[in-house]
Amino acid sequence: MQKTFENREVPIKVPPKCEACGGLLRPGVVWFGEPIDAKILHTIYTSLQRAEVMLIVGTSAVVQPAASFGIVAKRADAFVAELNRSRTSQSSLFDLSVQGKAGELLPQLMEMFNDSLTPS
Repeated sequence: MQKTFENREVPIKVPPKCEACGGLLRPGVVWFGEPIDAKILHTIYTSLQRAEVMLIVGTSAVVQPAASFGIVAKRADAFVAELNRSRTSQSSLFDLSVQGKAGELLPQLMEMFNDSLTPS
């Protein structure tokens, strides 16, 4: 049986172990070559169809199915912005493509967003 729990320890103990059984903990990620659960994929694609805005941050735009998510959202009329260190094969398909480091671009984007909400 798989149990899920949140661990906010900083720094993370390496390797992280389950306190109950002593086994190694598995992070909540999909490793290369692993399938994504069909129910989760359905939820993703349903969400992409409803999205108004999508940020794509730090990607090669090569690994599927994630590489298709921005295109699906764009086809559903979402505003799609790609923030990446370099252009990808999909950059021209999106509303905005900005090159730079995510750690610098995201705070700038949040500042612009917050400024747009502040009454003049």
